[in-house]
Amino acid sequence: MRGLASSSSSKKVVHVKVPDALANIGSQVFDFNTLEPATLKAYKRAITEGTPLDEKYKTKLAQAIQNWALEKGAVNCSHWFSALRGTNAEKVGLES
Repeated sequence: MRGLASSSSSKKVVHVKVPDALANIGSQVFDFNTLEPATLKAYKRAITEGTPLDEKYKTKLAQAIQNWALEKGAVNCSHWFSALRGTNAEKVGLES
């Protein structure tokens, strides 16, 4: 286990033991800044302005994420969607 230093308001250093399994959390995250500049610009515009992402950029984005995952040793994948806008996810192609 590794020790992490944390300071309180009295400037006393407190050592916290972190299990080794948690030491690298966040180190295996796709870096969107590795995208081609045009793809990154379109992706950021889609996120900030809500504009639809053109099919060619969707494909480039998906390929970049897939290649990154394969380089990390992925053999399976899953799509996980969590709505962040405070509304329900749109259901496409489902009969009510």
